[in-house]
Amino acid sequence: QYSAPLYFFTLPPFTLLPSASYLFTFKCNSSAASLSIFTNSPPSPGRFIVIPSSGFEVQTEFTLNAGLWLDADLPLSYSFLYEQNFPAVLLTIQGRSESPLSQSYLPSGLRTLAYQVICMVIVYDVLDASNNMTAGVVVQPLGQESRTAWLRSAFNSSVTTVEDSSNGVFQDAESLRRTVSITSSLLNSQNCSLSPQCNLLY
Repeated sequence: QYSAPLYFFTLPPFTLLPSASYLFTFKCNSSAASLSIFTNSPPSPGRFIVIPSSGFEVQTEFTLNAGLWLDADLPLSYSFLYEQNFPAVLLTIQGRSESPLSQSYLPSGLRTLAYQVICMVIVYDVLDASNNMTAGVVVQPLGQESRTAWLRSAFNSSVTTVEDSSNGVFQDAESLRRTVSITSSLLNSQNCSLSPQCNLLY
């Protein structure tokens, strides 16, 4: 039985534009065959707001809302993150889900940035094309004693969650994810309160 040979046509990443039509024609001697494709496009931006616009770390619960995003390839899914400065990395508030809404505490921003924390939403269509938007919120720090108390409470809660899961009682995974992210930020925060030039350090 005769098997037609296979040829692979590879393009470098990002060669094709989103939401565009392309016609590929393959010729062999006097024969030709054409294939038309239409590329996917990422979700069209809607809005992304964080309420309230200011508050205190691990005390104010912020609501992150991504609405009015549009795409033909439904359903859309959303992932919420915030930017940690030391080290510079994006930490997850809510993993990818179909909910356009998330609520979370946040760590404080840097003094040199007027305590601003950058939050981000990444919106995906069902074909994994994505788009993102950021929003800034002012999060002021609490005293070291308040931080320590929150960390102790978060650690005790995490231990309870592990013990409950081992007994078949699973807690909210997203809540645990948020706690891990915020705990990481608090543990990596810079404390230069005893320095005479604290404002020059962070």
